[in-house]
Amino acid sequence: MDAVTKGEAISFSHMKDLRYIDAILKETLRLQPPVGMFSVKPKAGPYTFKSGHAIAADESIGVLVAKLHRDPLVWGRDADVFDPDRMLNGGFEGLPPNSWKPFGNGPRACIGRSFAWQEATLLVRDLACEIDAYHG
Repeated sequence: MDAVTKGEAISFSHMKDLRYIDAILKETLRLQPPVGMFSVKPKAGPYTFKSGHAIAADESIGVLVAKLHRDPLVWGRDADVFDPDRMLNGGFEGLPPNSWKPFGNGPRACIGRSFAWQEATLLVRDLACEIDAYHG
């Protein structure tokens, strides 16, 4: 964080460069998503999945976010392990579409997402400063 802010008070322009804090937050929300479940329906039915299962246009599927975020086919055999590094160096950008949904999905997803993200980033920054001062 010090390398990013260079001793200045943190500002909005610094947020994009706090990559490790970003990775910590992404990994935390992967393992402890604030949204438990959301439902999806096919835009047109029937819809057939790669597995061969099909659903009609008037059916919906409940997505359990905690299960989605711990799928070993996406996250690896260590899907239950907290590892912020998995979100760095293209790891997050390389995820399959729709495999990380801690704020819900579509038009009903959390409208406060960006504000919550900024607040959480500042909180982690403040905690890091407190820990540094304590261990000083």
